[in-house]
Amino acid sequence: LQSQQLHSLVRDALKMDSTDSYSSLIPKDEEPDLGAWAVMARALETFEPTVRIAIIGKYTGLQDSYLSVLKSLKHASIAVEHKLEVEWVEATHLEEEAKDNTKEYEEAWA
Repeated sequence: LQSQQLHSLVRDALKMDSTDSYSSLIPKDEEPDLGAWAVMARALETFEPTVRIAIIGKYTGLQDSYLSVLKSLKHASIAVEHKLEVEWVEATHLEEEAKDNTKEYEEAWA
């Protein structure tokens, strides 16, 4: 994104010119130093081992409902240098009544 000048587009879109107090964050004629960010981004791709966590809920189809939980898990996995794998489980698929739909019931309990 840096090579595509995203930082300039953001600066211009937010009208961050030399007269505002944030201009030092993205200087007009300087490229931002994203070295530390690039190292962290590459590290995320190589984390081992994988931690697998199931999120059981009523509205798992609407993952935005669990955004804060998901972000917290992601930050925790970064802190311990583990790859995060989230399994979404619909709570209704765990109930006795769901046995009629064997596939969903068995997948939920797997």
